[in-house]
Amino acid sequence: MKFSLVNKLLICVLSIFVVVIIVVTAYNYKKTSNDTINLFKSIQQGALSASYTTINITMNIEAQQHLDFLRKEILALESIPNQAEKIIAQRKALAETADLIKYAAVYVVFEDSGKTLVEYDQDPKVAYKQSYEVAPADFDYRKRPYYVETKKNILRQSNSKVS
Repeated sequence: MKFSLVNKLLICVLSIFVVVIIVVTAYNYKKTSNDTINLFKSIQQGALSASYTTINITMNIEAQQHLDFLRKEILALESIPNQAEKIIAQRKALAETADLIKYAAVYVVFEDSGKTLVEYDQDPKVAYKQSYEVAPADFDYRKRPYYVETKKNILRQSNSKVS
């Protein structure tokens, strides 16, 4: 079967047209697929970021409230004249906070003396020590980066509330 020149040209044009349609379709499919994946990732990242921010704000506010309550409670216990009873009462306050909030441990470092109290969330509760923690001679909580940074933030916050 012989094809005429018109038929041959028609077959060539149709073949080129089909190849172009296939290439364009494959390109658009790949591009749309990548755009959809990128859009999904950005939506997912945005949702995760918003969730993280919400949780972070909520946790920070809640932590600030707990720490403020604990600070007031420990300061109120300073009026106890017997040192051992005062330390036991402070440790109970720390242990209650650790138990209530489910923090693994709660630390209090006294700024003027550097004395430290540490209570862990543990069951059953053991007898409370009647003395402060003894840190190694070359260790001072007040010089730790997290302590220094927290102190700066607290001072910055209190200065902004005053002005």
